[in-house]
Amino acid sequence: MPHNKYGDSVAYSLKEVNISSSEVLQLKDYPITGFIGTDSLQSIVGYNYRTHSLDKIRLYGNPSISSLQLNKEGPNGIFVRVKSICPVSDDSIWVYDGTFISLLNDCGEICRRISFPSDVQVLLETNYAMHTAKLCYDKEKASLYYPVLRADSVYVEEYDLNKDMVVCSYFLKPSLLNPDNAAEYGDLRFPNVNVANGKIIYNYPYESTIYLLDMKTGKYSEIGAASKYTSNTAPRCDSQTDYSVWQRYGLENTHFYDVMYLPDVQIYARFHVEGKSMSASEKLTQSFLDSKSLYLMLFDSDFHIIGETKMKAHTYSPFTSWCALSDAISLFKNNSLSDSLDYEVLSSDLILPDKYLERKAEIR
Repeated sequence: MPHNKYGDSVAYSLKEVNISSSEVLQLKDYPITGFIGTDSLQSIVGYNYRTHSLDKIRLYGNPSISSLQLNKEGPNGIFVRVKSICPVSDDSIWVYDGTFISLLNDCGEICRRISFPSDVQVLLETNYAMHTAKLCYDKEKASLYYPVLRADSVYVEEYDLNKDMVVCSYFLKPSLLNPDNAAEYGDLRFPNVNVANGKIIYNYPYESTIYLLDMKTGKYSEIGAASKYTSNTAPRCDSQTDYSVWQRYGLENTHFYDVMYLPDVQIYARFHVEGKSMSASEKLTQSFLDSKSLYLMLFDSDFHIIGETKMKAHTYSPFTSWCALSDAISLFKNNSLSDSLDYEVLSSDLILPDKYLERKAEIR
């Protein structure tokens, strides 16, 4: 098994961002997010499943929130199954709704739509009990990237927007822990996927190893990325037919989330939650999930481990409620076990790695 030498504990600063109750649009956290980073705008776009809208959360200056209502039907309809958001600018946001990839303008109108053949299963997903595979956009190549399942193998397709077609399909090697890609890890079977710096970065929720594919050279490599706090593998699931066993398995075990990239400070980040067993009579509740410890690991541009830290208990939402910014990580503060939760405020912490603060511009 490949391995990395451990770095130090992560030293970081927190900048709290609060938005008053008059602007909070029913949610305390956003599991499905994307980041808009332009010269004039630094915002998180979050999918609001309660209102079926895209909420734009301005982080700097005077934090605020605005909402772009989505249509459910008609020529501009977006299905209520949004799984991934990929903002390009304030008036160009790609959305995958489980059926189509659609490009929305700032009025919620669909400017472009991509459909898929019936034999392709698109694996774009943002689910704390499954996997997190992001729709990614490369401005220089004018291409979209997304994972698919074909003939029981996983590929990342490159869709050239100028040619309006798939121009390349990159095979993702199975996990070293599961080389036959056997369906023995319940809903954790498929990989988390991101694309950055000419590389496909993927990892399986049931193990700590990170896999890299250089799209230019075709070279594969692995990074052990083992946690010093938790188990680094999940056992195989006891049942392949009983979904209640699958569900319990996915929520009890250690879960490694997707590897995110912060381009302005050239570091990668990955969250994971500890494994924690329940008694036979205990039910799967939000409080059980909120009681699980959350950990953050940071890597430099060559994937050397900078450090790993345990996040403050009973503070953050474990439901994939974080977002990679250009130079920080936004982490929504929402936990049912918190003794200081303010339901009148949308609150998040910006995690600023201290080791890289000197390379950041002053926060606006």
